[in-house]
Amino acid sequence: MNSGKLINDQVTMSLFNAYFFTVIDDKKYMVLDGYPRTLVQLDALMALCRDNHREVLGIFFDLPEEESIKRIV
Repeated sequence: MNSGKLINDQVTMSLFNAYFFTVIDDKKYMVLDGYPRTLVQLDALMALCRDNHREVLGIFFDLPEEESIKRIV
């Protein structure tokens, strides 16, 4: 983290998988922000959800850079 690099996929996915199985029931939902960050993580997430009969919904925000800076400030 100090070097500004992402944690490797295996560590990230095992952390997420551990969390996933603590909240998996028919009445709970998850909002993911910042995960998945790589195609490997996306493939693993999709397989995990498919294997556990969970639905995945993605939301993409298309915001111009100027507007995002304005909102952050």
